Amino acid sequence: MRRVNVALFASGRGSNAELLIQESLRVGSPYEVVLMVSNNSTCGAMEIAACYDIPQFHISSVTHPEEDDYADALMKELDKRGVEMIALAGFMKKIPARVVAHYHKRIINTHPALLPLHGGQGMYGMNVHRAVYSNNEPDSGITIHRVNEIYDDGEIIFQARCTI
Repeated sequence: MRRVNVALFASGRGSNAELLIQESLRVGSPYEVVLMVSNNSTCGAMEIAACYDIPQFHISSVTHPEEDDYADALMKELDKRGVEMIALAGFMKKIPARVVAHYHKRIINTHPALLPLHGGQGMYGMNVHRAVYSNNEPDSGITIHRVNEIYDDGEIIFQARCTI
């Protein structure tokens, strides 16, 4: 069985990224992680990728302040690695529209809330959980969705709900 080449994008500790890497190592896994991309060169996700001998690519608005240059450099690296799909695992930067268009319906994200509630710019990590709690929501959960040009707006693939 041919496996799909996946790039993981992460900005933080890397707990979700590590689970995705471990799953890729399971016999019969349908994908292989071929690249870790981060806008934070010292984040835990980059260290985890190094432990698994996964190539890392650091790109940020500091290394590439112009959006077109950022998108060009990112696309060049993804093409070089033969990336067919992207999984966001706590990535804190919006994906350039050109990259989203090129990987149409092939970029997925895990969001720590039940979208469409508590999504959008700034809604990540504890910010999401505080918003859920302050709104007295009876339930929370996760949403796995396809990425489009709008934060947390793409087609919902899966949701898991839990009672607060």
